[in-house]
Amino acid sequence: MPVIKAAQGVVETDRLWRNMLSSQPLAFSSVGELRTHPKAALAVLSDLSGRELVDFDRVDAGGGPYVLDGVHAEWAPPRAEHTGDRSGFDIAAVVRAVDGRRVLITLEVKCTDSFSRARLDPNRYLDADGGDTTP
Repeated sequence: MPVIKAAQGVVETDRLWRNMLSSQPLAFSSVGELRTHPKAALAVLSDLSGRELVDFDRVDAGGGPYVLDGVHAEWAPPRAEHTGDRSGFDIAAVVRAVDGRRVLITLEVKCTDSFSRARLDPNRYLDADGGDTTP
């Protein structure tokens, strides 16, 4: 959790340890299995992405807590590099495809969660010129 806090991320400790059906414990448990079995993890990620993946890789998105080395739970690049808020990826993996390309795979994990009452503001995904920043 210190890495997440260093990136100004949020870990809800009570939810993490007591609500095993929320996204954070599911993400941490899933990543633990993926990291323990890297060959099987590559096979699963290959199936999910539709690409032939051959190895894990590393992205240094600003050092420290922003480094993505293989597969991690609760990872996000620096705020200024994406949505500018506290959003992140439940599971993120950086991998190499058979053609040598580096691929970022992100997964959102949901089963049950205490959803925010705040209304979604789609404008948060616009850049300074009003252009859409989503892929």
